[in-house]
Amino acid sequence: MLDTKCQIKQKHIFAIIAEIRGILCAGWKNLALKVLNAIIVGTNLGLKIFHITMDNMKNFVEKYRPHTIEDVYLEEKNRVSIHSFISTKNFPNLLFYGPSGTGKTSTIIAMAKMIYREKYNLMVLELNASDNRNIQVVRKIIKEFASCKTLFNNGYKLIILDEVDSMTNDAQFCLRRIMETYSENVRFCFICNFVGKIIPAIQSRCSKFKFSNLDIFQIRDKLDKIMLEEDIQINNDIMSLIMTHSRGDMRKILNYIQLFKYHKCRENIDDYYSLLRIPNIEYITVFFEKMMNQDGDIYEYYMEGVRKGYYDIEIFCQTLYKILLESFDKVGETKFIRIVQKLVLVDKKPDKILNNAAFIDMLASA
Repeated sequence: MLDTKCQIKQKHIFAIIAEIRGILCAGWKNLALKVLNAIIVGTNLGLKIFHITMDNMKNFVEKYRPHTIEDVYLEEKNRVSIHSFISTKNFPNLLFYGPSGTGKTSTIIAMAKMIYREKYNLMVLELNASDNRNIQVVRKIIKEFASCKTLFNNGYKLIILDEVDSMTNDAQFCLRRIMETYSENVRFCFICNFVGKIIPAIQSRCSKFKFSNLDIFQIRDKLDKIMLEEDIQINNDIMSLIMTHSRGDMRKILNYIQLFKYHKCRENIDDYYSLLRIPNIEYITVFFEKMMNQDGDIYEYYMEGVRKGYYDIEIFCQTLYKILLESFDKVGETKFIRIVQKLVLVDKKPDKILNNAAFIDMLASA
């Protein structure tokens, strides 16, 4: 649609230039040159405004995605290996695993762009979470790309498969066969959160790289530069809340920060639990202690948290489950199982919960 509009505009411009040529022939040289200059200036200005507008509309995660390995936060041993792959332009099949937002995808894309440069689109196939990657896709798209040899390009082609842990075992076994058959032509980079969901046959054919949660002090300087560039101001208490809850997930932090581009930051931290959908963990921890001590005011305490926007029932259940896991020894196996069963019931069949009072009574009786 955009290309068609551009073609129409070009036709109009060419028609105007043809008219100007006619004016020139008629002797109206000065007027014609002024009109032509206005068209050129207007077109360039329009393009600049278009690019600035598109840049401002970008999601922060994509806008500030690292373009070089130097921009990615990596453990030193991983950085040395990646630099070696880039310098030699030779690398094995790779398996990147670790929590979300720790730079796995950014690392392989930056590495591939430094190796292939202008041939990136020709030599690299990316399949991310939005693509259907069942066994038919593996047999057709991936196999076709892997089997096509590069006549005028040296080196291996690269296939990047994101979130491989969500692929079926059948599709993974099919991939293992393709890795063996076309090993002289293509290399794979598998990206996942849980390495245990990758079949051993693929794991054994890859060099594995673990990505850990980013250190808060590592990324604070980068975040300060982004906020300065975007003219965003966030007070220290709210920034600490975001950093603590995100646990080193850079993608989650950037998404939180982008909210403040449209919401002016206020001083009261209580205003942001609901906006950011971040639970007040300290408040829920006190609820947990009251529940364990069988205090009679837990319903009033719970409702006070709802009124203040500290959580909704979904966030409350998720946070309470995490607190339960950390307090397993204190709670005991029997009571732990009973409480978890109640939380699962809320998660799977929320229609069974008539109101907040029924929900709290159900937890208290566990």
